[in-house]
Amino acid sequence: MKRVLCLFTTRPAIVELTPVLRALDARRERIATRHVAASPRAELLQLFARDVGMRVDHDLPLAETCQSAAEIVSSVLASLDPLFESEPIQLLLVQGETSAALAGALGAFLRGIPVAYLEADASVRAGAQPSPEAFHHRLIAHLASLHFAPTQGSGDSGERIADALERFLAARSARARDADPSPGAARSLADFVAAAKQCVVEIPPEEARRILDAPDREGWSFVDVREPDEYAEGHVPGARSFPRGFLEVRADLEHYKRDAWLADRSRKLILYCGGGHRSALAAQTLRQMGFQRVVSMSEGWTGWTQRDYPQE
Repeated sequence: MKRVLCLFTTRPAIVELTPVLRALDARRERIATRHVAASPRAELLQLFARDVGMRVDHDLPLAETCQSAAEIVSSVLASLDPLFESEPIQLLLVQGETSAALAGALGAFLRGIPVAYLEADASVRAGAQPSPEAFHHRLIAHLASLHFAPTQGSGDSGERIADALERFLAARSARARDADPSPGAARSLADFVAAAKQCVVEIPPEEARRILDAPDREGWSFVDVREPDEYAEGHVPGARSFPRGFLEVRADLEHYKRDAWLADRSRKLILYCGGGHRSALAAQTLRQMGFQRVVSMSEGWTGWTQRDYPQE
């Protein structure tokens, strides 16, 4: 049984998380969720949660005197730690850009618990001047292993996010077989893919589309690791083609067939293939070669085209 702790910090967070939690609840035989509210007005948050059919298992009541971000972060960290101690938590799911959301993500990160981040609508942090919300967003994004676009209350989005969370949890719990197996324990492609997915971050097509539409793509570049004929038939707008079979050669800093574009190890790369397997393997390889900001798009080109997303 996998355990996911979900942190509510505002009423909009409950609205956004409700489709995901309902989808996870349908998987209760495999995934147990624990819902935690953190707010100076926790009792109002509880009432609102009940109104939309969501339960709250635990309150982290912040004193109404907690006004500064530092006070809120300190209080949430101190209150969450006993929860992390009391039972094994495999994942923290958090939404929004409040100080409490940041504290939850930080507390999980410090305990080695992966963070899944359901982002707030970008309009929350819009404006000419940097805002506290924008700062929180950046910090939580750095702490998170999984990133999801807003659900906008959509049940379909909730199902897709729940699917991605379940795959992530399954991949983390899978045990890689010995690197030099005995003849009777030869490894399959599924073994290699499962091992790779333990080491890389996956994002769903919805998050990849959000990044594609964002100003300057938030610094990310799309990399298509399919074969050249697959790339020629259609690809994500602006994606570069680096077939999986030659990726190590192109990224090697000393090989005579290296590609200068891949020399920069600080590049932020979104890899995709046909269905998410080759890109996971490729992302693992690039991480081993020194790339720190590389993710794999789950479902690959198949998921992208099924959603009728733009292509070239």
